[in-house]
Amino acid sequence: MSETVAQLRKIAAEEKVEISDASLHLIAREGEGSMRDAQSLLDQALSFSGSKISDPDVVEVLGWWTARSAGGCSGIGGCGSGRLLQIVERAHNYGYDLKEFAGN
Repeated sequence: MSETVAQLRKIAAEEKVEISDASLHLIAREGEGSMRDAQSLLDQALSFSGSKISDPDVVEVLGWWTARSAGGCSGIGGCGSGRLLQIVERAHNYGYDLKEFAGN
């Protein structure tokens, strides 16, 4: 994985993209050993964020559930039904796989 991170860091530097090592590691890990997949994820993050990619932006691009994604709810059970529908709609609009989002 360190080779993937090094290559992603090199690409980011060539493209003048500001991104943390933590985000590069997350992208490399999500690429599951495929340099092409990791580069595609970096490209998605760049499209989403521009030339300054924050850690929360990478989390969003990778589709990970966060308190930020939930709008501050403490898990699905901590939301009312109206808020829950808003969260599901937001997940759908961001392109999340709703089966995966629901934990199935």
